[in-house]
Amino acid sequence: MISSPNEAGLLLDKWQAEATLIYVVFVGPDKAVKFSFVGLVEQVDFPSIRLRSFVSEVSVNVAGASFRYSDPREAPAGIRKALGKYAGALDAIFPDGGVCTFCEIQR
Repeated sequence: MISSPNEAGLLLDKWQAEATLIYVVFVGPDKAVKFSFVGLVEQVDFPSIRLRSFVSEVSVNVAGASFRYSDPREAPAGIRKALGKYAGALDAIFPDGGVCTFCEIQR
C-alpha cells in the first residue's frame, strides 16, 4: 500500500510513543552499501528521524522519499512465514534508488 509522507510520519510517531522495537535496513542506490540496525525511534522531526540502540544512534533524513507500507498478511503465501516476526514495514524510497526500510518487530 502506498503511504503519504504524512501517514509515514504518523506511523513513526506511533512507534516512538509506543517504544516499538524496529529493524531498519538501508540499501544504497548501487546496492554496494547495506546497513542494518535494531533499535527504537528516539525522535521524529519529519523528515528527520533519529533512531537509537543500546550502543549507537543513527539519523535518517527522508526528505524527497516516497513511502510504501506493507503488511505480512499482504505477502504471497510462500514468503509470509519468513515475515512472521514483523508486524509491518515502511519503505522510504529515495529518488536515487536507495531504500530505507523500517520493520516493526512483533512482541
